[in-house]
Amino acid sequence: YLPTSSQGPAMTSCYGGTPGDGLKDVAEKLPYLPVRGGKVDGKEVEIGTFKESEWPDGMALLDREIEDGRTWPFEAETWGGYRDMEGFRAYFLSHSAFVVRGVESGEVMGAFYVKPNFPGRCGHICNGGFIVKGEHRGKGMGRLMAACFLKFARDLGYKASYFNLVFANNEASVRLWESMGFKRVAHVPKCARLKGCEGLIDAFGYHYDLESLPQEFDPISASLR
Repeated sequence: YLPTSSQGPAMTSCYGGTPGDGLKDVAEKLPYLPVRGGKVDGKEVEIGTFKESEWPDGMALLDREIEDGRTWPFEAETWGGYRDMEGFRAYFLSHSAFVVRGVESGEVMGAFYVKPNFPGRCGHICNGGFIVKGEHRGKGMGRLMAACFLKFARDLGYKASYFNLVFANNEASVRLWESMGFKRVAHVPKCARLKGCEGLIDAFGYHYDLESLPQEFDPISASLR
């Protein structure tokens, strides 16, 4: 069995896609959305799908992260696809994408996607990309999105998750994934030229067996541990 989100264009992968709305398979597989009960910085939040009115907020988050040049592999100077809506939709919204929004304010505080990491015969392995709005970092947002990612990815039908490039100097990210039970299975020496860093930075690959996730897994409770 392959999740339907892995079927389609022959070269579907974590770095490619066709413009979408981030809703692929969601209505059928995740009928419990939005998820509520979490709090960030004392504010109640919900995790749900992108509204079309929120696409520009998501694109702005991604643009800032790429321009920052320290956590994603892309270079704004050479790959400007995310500066227009079609490019953002082809990358971030090609499959299943989600936002963390303030229940009262409606503010988009963070966003993440779930989509195949590899094409075809390996399409059951998913990838995820995560962005936290600057003023909400260090307040549990990353852990909340990570816990939701595990449940959503499993329920969408993926068998495993693999993150290709977690840069070694991103200590917060390394701690997060290891605390959530991801296993470091790869080490790529001298992998990235990152802004503000001298020399080339190593990267790690992290794997999670989604079939091992308990059926009763509650992302809100898991995010509070």
